[in-house]
Amino acid sequence: SVVGPTTGSSAEYGIGFQRAAEMMAEKWNNNGGCDGREVEIVVYDDKGSIEEDLSLAQMITEDTTNYATVGHFAGPVAVAPIYEEAEMCFVAPAASAVEFSGIGDYSFRNNYTLQLDAKWLTDIAVEMGYSECGVIYVQTDWGAGALKTLKDELATRDDFKIVAEEAVSESQTDFSVIVEKFKSQGINCVMCEAFYPIIAPFSSQIKAEIPDVQLFAPGSVYNDEFLKLAGADASGLICTTAFASENEDPTSKAFSDEYYSRYGSYPSGQTAQCYDSLGLLLQAIDNLGLKQPDGPALKEELEKITYEGVCGTTTFDELHDAHKPRWVVQVADGGGKWNVWGSVE
Repeated sequence: SVVGPTTGSSAEYGIGFQRAAEMMAEKWNNNGGCDGREVEIVVYDDKGSIEEDLSLAQMITEDTTNYATVGHFAGPVAVAPIYEEAEMCFVAPAASAVEFSGIGDYSFRNNYTLQLDAKWLTDIAVEMGYSECGVIYVQTDWGAGALKTLKDELATRDDFKIVAEEAVSESQTDFSVIVEKFKSQGINCVMCEAFYPIIAPFSSQIKAEIPDVQLFAPGSVYNDEFLKLAGADASGLICTTAFASENEDPTSKAFSDEYYSRYGSYPSGQTAQCYDSLGLLLQAIDNLGLKQPDGPALKEELEKITYEGVCGTTTFDELHDAHKPRWVVQVADGGGKWNVWGSVE
């Protein structure tokens, strides 16, 4: 099973999940299937809702033909106990909450934590000469968690601080009051704890008043849609991502090119993480030669797997957190494309 928001305000991510799953299943089936059997993927729409995630997780774990699950975009932390009770593995390609680490024997995270992202982006900001910032955060559980994680990181260091923080709603489009506050306070560095439908218009409005402002954002903004929405106003924005289409790595480039030829856009970091999440599950099932679902055996195989995917070499630690390369990317001058700075670990 693959679970993600294929409708609603976060549909860009869920559609990417679905496309990645279809491509991975097709790849395996074109090569004889998984352990000689055809791969069949069922995609569920969680509508970006934790309540929907809980309902779907219950239904999925009751399906005795299902081997494992990739996904749960809104509520990976909330659904973990359901998978734990059912002894069914699920790999979350977009679970960034710190509390997901070690949450259960059957839960695996195939991306990075908010804590690591807060550290990396703060390090970069300090290297660029900034010592303080303003923050905007979306008024959701994710946004509140991201803000808390950033504050926790800054509490451990004395080279960077928050001088202003402002909450925004998921549907907000007018940020003029916030921009004026930041401008009056002389803020020229902003950490954005929100998704691209918010950050795109915010970028345009703050750049109009503070042209040299430096913006930092979560990896969820690394997608073509953000570049289209923000245009040149996104110039200079920095984020980290598990996958960058701009890399010349042959495996990554082949995936990017195929995805573009099919869908007319390049894959986001979340899309690539979903692609690898399904790939490593299928590799584990194939390694075991499982003829029927066996959660405990699959869990043990995932714990020791080394998977070569489009995001690089992936392994899981004792908390079931993935270890793999992480890329720093920046929107090029004039917008429209990303430049790769390098990697962080």
